[in-house]
Amino acid sequence: MFTPFWLAATLGWLAFSYVVISFVEFLAHGVFMHKPTWLSKRFGLFEQVLHLHRTFHHGECFPGRHFDEHEGDCLEKNIRFDFLQGQVMSCWVWIPLFLAAQHYGLSSTAGAFCALGGVTMMASVFVHHCIWNLVHRQMHSQPAKRASWFKNSRVCLWLARYHFMHHAYPKVNFCVVCPGADWIMGTYKAPSAKDVEEMQKHGFI
Repeated sequence: MFTPFWLAATLGWLAFSYVVISFVEFLAHGVFMHKPTWLSKRFGLFEQVLHLHRTFHHGECFPGRHFDEHEGDCLEKNIRFDFLQGQVMSCWVWIPLFLAAQHYGLSSTAGAFCALGGVTMMASVFVHHCIWNLVHRQMHSQPAKRASWFKNSRVCLWLARYHFMHHAYPKVNFCVVCPGADWIMGTYKAPSAKDVEEMQKHGFI
């Protein structure tokens, strides 16, 4: 039976999942996609991620304020998140929760609580990737080719303005779908009057 306790538990796990995803966005985007690391110097996969994002996505396709001028490969490569990679990146959260659920047993409150957390985390990552893959492509599409649901959504346009600042100033606003970590880590940047004028040209205001 879905009692107030389980409702509160579900909401709590959803909030926890949001925080985790926000920081994963911040770390994955701000570190692995923008900076050479020990991993990128030794493993081809991480080197490819760095090259596709920093050199291709930011350097060749959408440098600075040229936010939506290119199509073709620019809207296909480094625009979407891979669903399997997302679950792997979050497995440090949901694997311990499922192991704890197995340890306590699903018939116990503790076991069910841990299992709920694991399921919520995996589901949240899946939904996050669906939203990222839809919204990020729309952000970089030319205004006339954007979907009506995007152009009519205040949330989507706010996220687009947030992401526009990242392309204008690549060392800030690393979060794309789940803002929050940028404020905590001191990498949030608010738009100036000039930035707002540019956003209007791109149809984000």
